[in-house]
Amino acid sequence: MDYANPLFLIARKIVRKFKIKKFFSKFLYGKEYEIKVEKALFNEIRTGDYVWDIGSNIGHYISIFWKKVGPNGKIFAYEPHPITYQKLKNKFSQQNIICLNLALSNKAGILNFSDKKNHEYNSIVNETYLEKKIIVEAETSDNIVKKFIADIPNVIKIDVEGHELSVLQGMKEILTNKKLRCIMIEVHYQIMDNMNLKNGVKKIVNILKLNNYKLKWVDPSHLLATRK
Repeated sequence: MDYANPLFLIARKIVRKFKIKKFFSKFLYGKEYEIKVEKALFNEIRTGDYVWDIGSNIGHYISIFWKKVGPNGKIFAYEPHPITYQKLKNKFSQQNIICLNLALSNKAGILNFSDKKNHEYNSIVNETYLEKKIIVEAETSDNIVKKFIADIPNVIKIDVEGHELSVLQGMKEILTNKKLRCIMIEVHYQIMDNMNLKNGVKKIVNILKLNNYKLKWVDPSHLLATRK
């Protein structure tokens, strides 16, 4: 199933409009969709790999990645919110888990970031966001490598609450590097729509296809891209 298909996107909007998403979700995702996503990503990681966890939050996936990469691999965990970042850093003391207090985007600079009391649910926001927010530092993935802040990844996980297109746009050189074998992206349709990112899902798919990746939807929200 191609969940970037225009017909599916229209159907998704109808389901959301009539507030029947919950009813259809159990058929599209299943009861244990998180386990499916973890398994699909875990199967792509090899011992000794360098893994980028973009949008780490408090590090749900990091222990899973760390067990697979072993002592010779590395995990680079990116989390922009300072409070969530500190929780993340305090949680992992292993030398090969590197926590970075950065947002990844399509250009270097600063970005607005929500500042909710439950800091695990914050995300990049635009200028129309009226609730409490903070400013966070942003870099491109390509610059991160050029500045020797992190090594070129073999596997990338992206979960950035609607900012996924900008993250991909900032890794043009990394996407062409043969060391990178796999990218797992959580696609946030509604947030991209709310941020006026028209055809955001289709643009994500097109970038990956143009860079010679084979695409597989693990479920309607998780896209697995592997190098052909």
